[in-house]
Amino acid sequence: MGVHVSEATTQNQLRNPLCRKRRLIYCSFSLVVVLTMSSMVVVTLLLLGVIPAGHGEQEGCDGDILKELDALDDMLQVSTAAPVLSLDEQKLEHKPKKLTQSKLREIAALTDIDRFMGPERLDPILKERVPGTPGNAEVRQYIVSSLQGLQSWDIEENRFSEWTPHTRANTEFVNIIATLRNANAQPESDLKLVLACHYDSKYYPGHTFVGATDSAVPCAMLLDLAHNLKASLDAKTYMPYTLQLIFFDGEEAFIRWTSTDSIYGSRHLAQRWADLPHHSVNNKKIIDGIGLFVLLDLLGAPSPKFNNFFSGNPQSDRMYKHLQNIERRLAQNNELISYSNDGPYFNGATYRGMIEDDHKPFLNRGVDVVHVIASPFPPVWHQPNDNKSNLNRNTISNLNKIFHVFVVEFLHLKPPE
Repeated sequence: MGVHVSEATTQNQLRNPLCRKRRLIYCSFSLVVVLTMSSMVVVTLLLLGVIPAGHGEQEGCDGDILKELDALDDMLQVSTAAPVLSLDEQKLEHKPKKLTQSKLREIAALTDIDRFMGPERLDPILKERVPGTPGNAEVRQYIVSSLQGLQSWDIEENRFSEWTPHTRANTEFVNIIATLRNANAQPESDLKLVLACHYDSKYYPGHTFVGATDSAVPCAMLLDLAHNLKASLDAKTYMPYTLQLIFFDGEEAFIRWTSTDSIYGSRHLAQRWADLPHHSVNNKKIIDGIGLFVLLDLLGAPSPKFNNFFSGNPQSDRMYKHLQNIERRLAQNNELISYSNDGPYFNGATYRGMIEDDHKPFLNRGVDVVHVIASPFPPVWHQPNDNKSNLNRNTISNLNKIFHVFVVEFLHLKPPE
């Protein structure tokens, strides 16, 4: 994570889309049809005794019936919304699907902090990984091979070279982009939920700097999520969105944080995606298909606090508050470890400035962002002791649970059997 903090206010690209007459006509007609059909189905099932009256959270319903109804619900949302809503309208109208208490427990139980802290997740990333060095290449190879083993992801290595001040020559950078394929040969989704972090470590001559919080732990969190939710992700039926994981190279400044010596990978990728056309929507670019960009940085130290940096943006504010809601529900379910002393991580505090990080090139192009970064920064920030011994297992476990639930609810996933 870089140094620079800008005090400029960030009231940019606020969207207030107006409903057009055509959209009102289409949506009203579709709603009438769907409500009529749905009511007939529900009444019939009630009369037959398939759906017991007062079934509450659906805990008592037959599992197969619930799966079919959930799938029907997802298909109805696609069939009624996709043909008449623009990308921006789909983003704002998308609603996460909240889990019941029992399903919340099931997702929380998928996390295993011992596995996370060991050779299957974190350990292979805890090494010096300055761009253009063998350590950087080794970590990149580990991330790619870990995701390739899941056989559900299309993986791209976005390579480019740029002049850097520490070598006074070109340095190669490689962004890793992993996109979840839709099941059953379904076409690519129009929108993507992006979870991102950076995998490079700071150039620190004379010191061994492995950047555990900055950002080995966030990298391991994304891999852990992909592995733990494999069954649910592979069975995804909600088509408007898919999941995309981005591991940026070159976030750290080599000499001093400036507009040219920092966030090399994200600057390059945001510009590239702003130039390339969207795969299915005319007059749109790839970057327009990012429904939400969630950036993880400086995670793993005890008692982090995450501010609501973009409370003025309706989509960013809504999704930050959903993370707050997930944290609160997990705490009420006693799923968070040693939590009462820490207080809420997502504390709701607003912030009128901006911490410069890999989200900035995307934010500047109109992408909705949730920036999950400890503020204030951890005491070990950019210090040689930002290593494994100073990580907090309970905090990492709690955050993993929050992020797992967020992805499941955002993408309308079903917990694995």
